[in-house]
Amino acid sequence: GLLLTNYPPYNGGNNTNIYYGTNTFVGMPSSSPTQYKFNDNDPSALNGGWEQSANKTLTLLSANGTEMLPVAVFNNVTTSDYLSVPVDLTFRVNMNGATNIFGVTWGGQNVYINGSFMNSAGNWISTWNNISLSGNQMTEETPGSGIYTYTYSVPVGSPVNVKYKYGFDDGVNSFDNEAPAYQDHGRTIRTTVTGSYTNALDKFGNQYVEPTFGQLAVGAPVGGAVGLTWLGRPGVYVQTCTNLTSGSWVNHTNTDGIYWDTGSYSTNGLVSATNWPAGGGSQFFRLIKP
Repeated sequence: GLLLTNYPPYNGGNNTNIYYGTNTFVGMPSSSPTQYKFNDNDPSALNGGWEQSANKTLTLLSANGTEMLPVAVFNNVTTSDYLSVPVDLTFRVNMNGATNIFGVTWGGQNVYINGSFMNSAGNWISTWNNISLSGNQMTEETPGSGIYTYTYSVPVGSPVNVKYKYGFDDGVNSFDNEAPAYQDHGRTIRTTVTGSYTNALDKFGNQYVEPTFGQLAVGAPVGGAVGLTWLGRPGVYVQTCTNLTSGSWVNHTNTDGIYWDTGSYSTNGLVSATNWPAGGGSQFFRLIKP
């Protein structure tokens, strides 16, 4: 690979986290995009140090010359995409009527969970192979309910978006038997205020991936206020503006998921909600993740 060098002044900035490198590419001008990926060379890091995001791309210039690429973000995530405090995260899955990828129907066998956040090296295969020794077994919420739960203390520095899978012991096949490779569940830790968070109920075999944030909605004025709802999370907050042409956006950082935990639960977890004062004139809302 191409070794990168720490160089804060790259592109006129002074960010001490900027690394850069130069390389000569030979090819037809504006040829097909070239794919690339970063690695932090830390063998103990998730995924062996490689980015877990999709490959990045670049397209050569239309003529010979020096091409200066914009600064890319490692793994396509910023500081706010990671937990600043530990969170006790509870998973829940409905096993009723479940059938694994080997065609075996669940009938009360032990249920397990696995995810990259549960393994310091991000090695899911290693964990699946030793799952009965790794403390990944889930507990039935109420005897006979078929709803299983598991709580894991997600440490500081872990992504607020979590990917994971369930499996059950069919006595023959691998514990990794809910869905084919790379077909995971995806949930977002939407608030860290209390130090604990419970995901929405999963269905075994339904690899649902919820939106990371968004779905901002404003209701009609009632009693001097409008109902405001949104899918929030740490690092995301509401902004308001009274004039889209000449006005400036006002930050309401108290609505950030590190402070906000008011709302109701849906298939996407916590839906943040509040009654926003409705004054005279126009008022516009948006969500922002700086």
